[in-house]
Amino acid sequence: MAAAAEPGAHAWLGDASLRLDSPAQPQAGRRRPRAAGAAAGAGVGRAGARPPGPTTSGHGFRKVTLTKPTFCHLCSDFIWGLAGFLCDVCNFMSHEKCLKHVKAPCASLAPSLVRVPVAHCFGPRGLYKRKFCAVCRKSLDAPALRCEVCELHVHLDCVPFACSDCRQCHRDGHRDHDAHHHHWREGNLPPGARCEVCRKACGSFDVLAGVRCEWCGVQAHSVCSAALAPECAFGRLRTMVLPPACVRLFSRNFSKMHCFRIPESAAPEPGEGDDSPDAIAPTGPGREALGPESGKQTLKIFDGNDSLQRNLFRVITVPRPARSEEVLVRGSPQATLAQALGMALALSHTCPPSWQEAALRAYYIMEDPCDFELQALPPSGQAGGTEAQGNAWSGGTAEEEGGRGAGSREAMPEAWIIRAVPHTQEVLKIYPAWLKVGVAYVSIRVTPQSTAQTVVLEVLPILGRQAEGPESFQLVEVLMGSRQVQQMVLEDKEPLLHRLRDIRQTSLWQMSQTRFYVAESRVVTPRVSLFVAGLPPGLSSQEYSSLLDEAVATKAGLVSVSHVYSSQGAVVLDVACFAEAERLYMLVRDTAVHSRPLTALVLPDVLPKKLPPDCCPLLVFVNPKSGGLKGRDLLCSFRKLLNPHQVFE
Repeated sequence: MAAAAEPGAHAWLGDASLRLDSPAQPQAGRRRPRAAGAAAGAGVGRAGARPPGPTTSGHGFRKVTLTKPTFCHLCSDFIWGLAGFLCDVCNFMSHEKCLKHVKAPCASLAPSLVRVPVAHCFGPRGLYKRKFCAVCRKSLDAPALRCEVCELHVHLDCVPFACSDCRQCHRDGHRDHDAHHHHWREGNLPPGARCEVCRKACGSFDVLAGVRCEWCGVQAHSVCSAALAPECAFGRLRTMVLPPACVRLFSRNFSKMHCFRIPESAAPEPGEGDDSPDAIAPTGPGREALGPESGKQTLKIFDGNDSLQRNLFRVITVPRPARSEEVLVRGSPQATLAQALGMALALSHTCPPSWQEAALRAYYIMEDPCDFELQALPPSGQAGGTEAQGNAWSGGTAEEEGGRGAGSREAMPEAWIIRAVPHTQEVLKIYPAWLKVGVAYVSIRVTPQSTAQTVVLEVLPILGRQAEGPESFQLVEVLMGSRQVQQMVLEDKEPLLHRLRDIRQTSLWQMSQTRFYVAESRVVTPRVSLFVAGLPPGLSSQEYSSLLDEAVATKAGLVSVSHVYSSQGAVVLDVACFAEAERLYMLVRDTAVHSRPLTALVLPDVLPKKLPPDCCPLLVFVNPKSGGLKGRDLLCSFRKLLNPHQVFE
């Protein structure tokens, strides 16, 4: 699903392509939260002054005192003097003179600016020198992940907070594309990169600065990119690139890794792969080890039931409260998770406001802290019990991270869970999917009586579609995860206010990644093409059908052989059911015929009538083990230069 706006990545604030009431506009009626007065991390001193006027692009800038050489993330120039402006959430550093020109959105606002949510294809962990994380903007000093389709680099702990803004490389179903626009990606440019507009250097090895189009390769300053035409012409390789509008693929039951034939790596989820059960947040750059005598304390923050059950938390450092504010929480070590949650709900503590603000910033949430509350958890309320202390999503701002004193049991962080305060009504954004309307979304008020059907009835007149019956539309919930974009059609009687509360109970960050679309209830005829290789050569179509029916039990009414490549021992199957296509794909890859393993590929439909007259798409075949095992890097490079559908192992 996507909003009724041009496809692309982030909509840079101030871009001429933005429309009225676009997601880039802040929601009316929301006051900006105050910034917690926590001390800054390594290299940044504390200074409490705020820049005049509202924050820019969702950032929460604060004036800080610099104690080491620092560069501006906008112009990439050195910041002379002792003062700079730091975003409390995403670590964006800026000159005072550059504040009014900042267009890169904060990590807390970026998910709302994604026009067409497309998941990333993360490869195996690797060392990427002189690269920066797209979420926390810090250097990738440790093993990190890289998207195999676009230039996104992230820390392992930052993967859950990455935007689902990968390149859109094909049409999915009946969707129609508007004119193809630039897909901007910020930072990680070579130092010799030159801006297309001002011809000055726009790359840097010091900070995440500059932008680059993922399709045509145009590089520019983020400020100068607004001067470029929004349409993308695919650059110097336009005659060899297969345009996304010319490729159609029903990928409902397949991940992008399957569609692009990318081997699925064993990349761990956040918190996995940590051999030390006591690893909370290791001391290192940007983290300070706090002893028992320190004036601060560390807290383990969970954002919902999901992180609590998986024992994944964020670690923040907050000023130690006075004794009158301290809370003693006692619980039995044998208490169950449900009992721990009950105790947490029963204990409403009055914690300092700075704690709530720091907890929200740790999860990249910039909302009013008054709408949230922190609830203390007893030690037995953690999913790992007292034996396993859990895994930390270390990665917030430098001032929010903290370690623990070596060998100090008393310095272990306390466990808290942050909850949204329930309201009797809420404002919900409804996106018009691919309907041809002039707005990106509409805001409606949801009450306990609101259901999916009543919301559709209320939204259609606003979108100018009141002449059509509500039975022709449906409300779709979309979770824009960085690894996978999931969608679910809501039942007509689904109470929306209760649904929103359930999502927030599960995860506050998941709520910021969830959208609701009103879409047409079209009946899509399933058609998936599977290429199956590794069969005995020299057989007929009927013989191949019988062989596959015996090996994987194909269903005659849903599966048919459309093409036969007898000399290569390969066939193409047309499958008329999404579930059956997924079953066959997974089963074929684990099946062997005559002691030879089979190979399965998902084939897209190429629409030759939509190809430009001068376009002759190039097919690339690469042996990943060739060239001293450099073939994998070649595969990744070709996927980024061309459409990934053109690249094969």
